[in-house]
Amino acid sequence: MAFTSAQAIIRAANFKTTVSFYQDQLGFELMILWPQPRYAVLKRDAVTLEIAENPEHKGNSAIYIKVTDVDALYEQMQSVKGGRVGNLSDRDYGVRDFRIEDPEGNLLVFGSDLEDRDTIIALKNLAA
Repeated sequence: MAFTSAQAIIRAANFKTTVSFYQDQLGFELMILWPQPRYAVLKRDAVTLEIAENPEHKGNSAIYIKVTDVDALYEQMQSVKGGRVGNLSDRDYGVRDFRIEDPEGNLLVFGSDLEDRDTIIALKNLAA
């Protein structure tokens, strides 16, 4: 038995605003929309996200999304409206990433491995 994929489910108190944000600001395509209970499946490239309406749970998801060119995506995301975009940084764990908080408070982290990621991790392990 092998795991083949995973899809995150984001719970949203304001379903319509959240779905619109992922479509209009982050470039996801709406694939499926259920009317009751309100539920959407969105996709961008190889990443699929699901959004479920849940008025009692707002902003408690965190998702890390690997991308091929985090610098280009960061530049593209500077025009995002309705969410907050964090700083682009190289991390100690060998990735370059930035964060976006959606209107519900869910955290999306977009990152790419640094070219010398394996070396960075190996050196950290030696120092420990």
